[in-house]
Amino acid sequence: MLGTDFLLHAGILYPIYTQDHPFLLDNTLAFYLIPIGYASFLISAGLIYWLVWQLQFETGGEAGRFSLVFGTTMWGSLILGLFSIANAPFWLLIGWFIGQSVEIAIAGYVMGTKLDNYLTSEHHAINRNVLIYVIICLISGIIIQNLYINL
Repeated sequence: MLGTDFLLHAGILYPIYTQDHPFLLDNTLAFYLIPIGYASFLISAGLIYWLVWQLQFETGGEAGRFSLVFGTTMWGSLILGLFSIANAPFWLLIGWFIGQSVEIAIAGYVMGTKLDNYLTSEHHAINRNVLIYVIICLISGIIIQNLYINL
């Protein structure tokens, strides 16, 4: 979730966050409040973990598909609600919808795969693959952001 979020918001959607808009906080204040946003990931990840555990999916793919539908439904309803009452930029809402839906799906896939392979040697390979994915996303986000800054 963290890697995908960084790639999307610090990289791809960077220009939207740097625009002066009454819906968004000042960049400095928003930067200091990032930990609160990431705390929300813990809540989402905890819910997805509980659902994946309770529903006992056979594979990570099944858990990922369920989580994609769950995330799309939840974030879709939230974005529609925000669109109806807030002056948030349209592309920011679309970015949030896509990003959060994908993040929830990835979380469900990884958790389902980990639960499915917990007692096997694949358990450590999954940790390694997730770490590599996060590092690639962080590096890509930084590169994309710098490309925007240097334009």
